Amino acid sequence: MEHRIVDTITRWVGASTLPLVVIAFVGGGLERGLGAIAGASLAMLNWLVIRWVVMAIVRRGDRGFGLTSVLVAKIGFVLAGAAILLRIFDATGLILGVSALVTGLFGGALHLHFNGSLNAQDEGVLGAGERD
Repeated sequence: MEHRIVDTITRWVGASTLPLVVIAFVGGGLERGLGAIAGASLAMLNWLVIRWVVMAIVRRGDRGFGLTSVLVAKIGFVLAGAAILLRIFDATGLILGVSALVTGLFGGALHLHFNGSLNAQDEGVLGAGERD
């Protein structure tokens, strides 16, 4: 996995937070907008941890439970963080903010695909000669 792929997706995740937060502020006011900022922060933090762990796994070739167990623990921390944030911020705004992760991942992947920057080896899904 090349850094350019992960960097592009990181830019897209970060960039997708802005329109979602603006939509929350315009459509729901200050309370919903603050919820969207909190959700976008959680989404970005989640992505940065995923990025760090996956890059470390690729770099080390970790096949054991060391770094992969960090990903499982991360899920618990994200869920706990979301539960805490739901008690403090507007739920609709929080959901809008958290959706920045999904929109950023899709946007980044589509950008790379239509740019011709992705191929089967980059995706890690198919090896050479394994296409149907």
